[in-house]
Amino acid sequence: MAEAQYQMLVTKLEEQGYINYELSNFGKPGFFSKNNTAYWQGKNYMGIGPSAHSFNGKRRAWNINNNTKYINAIRKNELPMEVEQLTKTDRYNEYIMTGLRTIWGVSLGRVASEFGAVYSDYLLQRSKKYREEHLLYLDGDTLLVTRKGRFLSDGIAADLFMLNLEIKK
Repeated sequence: MAEAQYQMLVTKLEEQGYINYELSNFGKPGFFSKNNTAYWQGKNYMGIGPSAHSFNGKRRAWNINNNTKYINAIRKNELPMEVEQLTKTDRYNEYIMTGLRTIWGVSLGRVASEFGAVYSDYLLQRSKKYREEHLLYLDGDTLLVTRKGRFLSDGIAADLFMLNLEIKK
């Protein structure tokens, strides 16, 4: 039922000229959310103020969410934030997760250059069953989700994640 409702929503919005540029985001050409697009494409961004998040490609940071504590820390010349350093595997998994949700997909070339041949070979091999089931397809070197696969894309992405235990050097 939920899948049928989602497909109906996509069809109706596409008939009106909207593009389903990310699984849960639609926009007309030239009018995609800059904030969301930066997130889905893994671009750097800086968050300013309480609860704001930042990302520089290798680490994610978020400011504390308490206004009073945030202001008091700033007055003391302190950065009121927590930081998470991302491993190569974390960054690969995040790229798979966000890329498969978008019309831009996952570039095998980018995977090979940023993460190495082990990752791109793994992705190509692991995605084969989804390509055979017509849930994923290759357009040049870009792995994309088919319309049939969109509703399942988060589960597909999770199955394509690399676990640290699976990396063989």
